[in-house]
Amino acid sequence: MAEDAISAHGDIAFLQFTGFTACGHLRKHRLHERHIVHRVLHEDMVADPEGQVRALLAHCGLQFEDACLRFHETERAVRTASSEQVRRPINADGVEHWRNYEPWLDELKQALGPVLDAYPQAPR
Repeated sequence: MAEDAISAHGDIAFLQFTGFTACGHLRKHRLHERHIVHRVLHEDMVADPEGQVRALLAHCGLQFEDACLRFHETERAVRTASSEQVRRPINADGVEHWRNYEPWLDELKQALGPVLDAYPQAPR
């Protein structure tokens, strides 16, 4: 199953490229320190959705609205691969789910290097 997931996204080279790219961008530009990028960790969003949404909207200069927490109640059409997720409230179902694929992530882990070592903080 996990092999199918990796092959669906290309191959191991894709994971390596993704890791090197993420590591390079974070280390080179430190965008998060210059307040250009607002980081949201999935675990933090699950633990405190309102606080995380408020912080994100404030970073973007936008006002908080209660509807931001009730996105799953929208009746608008959703035409994305995540349409099923959009119809559900934020939940902890996916926390730690990546561990199911850990045996196939060695190349990505190696490529991420200091980014992964520092997680959840950004590398210095």
